[in-house]
Amino acid sequence: MKTLPAADVVIIGGGWTGLLMAKELGSRTALSVVVLERGGPRKTDDYASSMDELDYAVRLRMMQDTSLETVTFRHSSRQRALPLRQHGSFLPGSGVGGAGEHWSGICARFLPDCFELLSRTTEKYGSKRLPEDHAIQDWGITYDDLEPHYTRAEQMMGISGKAGNLRGKQIEGGNIFEGWRSAEYPTPPTKIPYFSSLFREAARTLGYHPYPIPAATTSQPYTNPDGVARPGCFYCGYCERFGCMLGAKAQPTNTLVPVIQKRRKCFHTHWSLGPPNRARRREERQKGTWRYLHRRKGRRSISARGARLFGFLDSQQYSTAAPLGDWRALQP
Repeated sequence: MKTLPAADVVIIGGGWTGLLMAKELGSRTALSVVVLERGGPRKTDDYASSMDELDYAVRLRMMQDTSLETVTFRHSSRQRALPLRQHGSFLPGSGVGGAGEHWSGICARFLPDCFELLSRTTEKYGSKRLPEDHAIQDWGITYDDLEPHYTRAEQMMGISGKAGNLRGKQIEGGNIFEGWRSAEYPTPPTKIPYFSSLFREAARTLGYHPYPIPAATTSQPYTNPDGVARPGCFYCGYCERFGCMLGAKAQPTNTLVPVIQKRRKCFHTHWSLGPPNRARRREERQKGTWRYLHRRKGRRSISARGARLFGFLDSQQYSTAAPLGDWRALQP
């Protein structure tokens, strides 16, 4: 087994969450970062050469192979958990970018009420209307706290849409019921198809307020604040379950990876990982050491000097269940 040099931060899972953490850490600190991801690397050209509907949409080429590795499910604690061998609405991705490569690109914000669900519910209906064993909670943060970060994320991904509440002013044509936003969407809404336009006009005549869905597909050429340029969508229809052959749909490989690759001295990525080896030794868990199987280069191990971060819940099975490092060490 080859032991790799220790890194300050090891991130397990190279999807939206994991690669975004890697990008931010590399941009704001001098920490060395290693990203571990199962499956191989991807780039836009790979999709342009093999957009097979049967392979991608039916045989789920980009998804986790449930015959080799899967999750378990049960309806209640009294039942025995059984492995899922068919995908449903939950489509975990495999390879660089994870499910962020094959997502549909719908990208709406949470409503302000979502963050204060308990407070808003008791204010409107009273606390006695809730059962004693309810699990409703406030998030601990509010929409106002997250609004600047929503805006930054939308600018990074080049979200297309129409604001309906711009700094408290309602604007017809957008979602007038959304939370306030400090800026208009980075790109205009995508084109409205003919039948959708008929539905929109019918809804308006009934007094409703239809609006275009915010989408992570750019409606026109766009360059984000990180300097990453992407073309506008040409409406091929291959979004969900497919990677974008043009690069118009925001994906980790065309939005985050280009920024990460500019900092090769700080970042190291290890793709093509095999299923996790669950036989871990206690001393390895305490040291924060990961053993993994590289499909081409064999067994390897790596240690984190600082924090160990998980890019997605599913990636925790690839960890040694080691105690997390002190997050304060990651502050710039």
